[in-house]
Amino acid sequence: MRATGSSISRSFASLPPELRRQARAPVPLTITKANTRSTVHRPVYLDYIGVRRFDSKGRVLGEHRFLGLFTSGAYSRSPRQIPLLRRKVERIIARANLPPASHAGKALANIVETYPRDELFQVGDEELFETVTEILHLQERQRIRLFLRKDSFARYVSCLVYVPRERYHTELRRRFQDILQAALNGTEVEYQAQVSESVLARIQFIVRTPAGIPADLDPAEIEARLVEAARAEQAPFVRLADRYALWFVPLAVLSALLAWALSGDAVRAVAVLVVATPCPLLLAAPIAIAGNTGPPRNPAPIDSPYASPLARTSAASTQAEPCAMIWGSAVWPEKRTRSTGSRPSAAL
Repeated sequence: MRATGSSISRSFASLPPELRRQARAPVPLTITKANTRSTVHRPVYLDYIGVRRFDSKGRVLGEHRFLGLFTSGAYSRSPRQIPLLRRKVERIIARANLPPASHAGKALANIVETYPRDELFQVGDEELFETVTEILHLQERQRIRLFLRKDSFARYVSCLVYVPRERYHTELRRRFQDILQAALNGTEVEYQAQVSESVLARIQFIVRTPAGIPADLDPAEIEARLVEAARAEQAPFVRLADRYALWFVPLAVLSALLAWALSGDAVRAVAVLVVATPCPLLLAAPIAIAGNTGPPRNPAPIDSPYASPLARTSAASTQAEPCAMIWGSAVWPEKRTRSTGSRPSAAL
């Protein structure tokens, strides 16, 4: 339908100003997800491919839209075998300017090639380069890190969470999911977890935001809440050891200053400092080791055909993410969704 006396369709005129400006941007190709699920093959959100039409002056005239599902080959093949992704991967690796045979060069290539496939299709070069560069540096630090990417139509937010592999388990994933859903005002969350030989586990959350993405979104604040949630999962003795080490060093410094003030002997003060400062490390480490009794970390379920005999005979109360063990790497073969009052929305 066209608005009376206007060359702009009513559906286009109803879009927010920001989306109307984005629709007129001279970007020839758009790949994203639609806001309706497929009714055939598999019940996932449809892939959206938009090819824009331009006039002789380069102005956007319209868009050809294709809705459907990528075939399994789009996910199973190497991105270097898919023309669109091959060029994107080559641009990112060339921009990083790392020697291909170096450790960093190989690590970066692996990060890009194993990046979530839907994200690799949808993300722009600039954002992808910044994200994979930070992930590369994260390999050495082994801390919790959050990367957010907003959908171009503000219908969902993709959240990549990296967490040290030894600390990842089902309950922690649920805590992360609740935090992200609350922070983004989401109505539905999909997740996909991957645990491999890497020191970091990766969980991708897709948070649906039909009411729009909050304008005051603060990724750093959300990441801090994820870190706090992971810290709360530690065993009580571990938390006690951390707290003890945190307070003991300032007390040791204060004791050294007090000894110096009372005795006037700087050598004695230094001796107190040298002897007292290593104490929290010497005492906290055995406590942390002895108290490391948190939730089980076995990635293979008891009833999995890939689980080891030892895992099969372990306690039935072990709760881990369903996965398949392939050459020592745990790979989640399917996405899992949790909905909370979501409703089917109209097609894009």
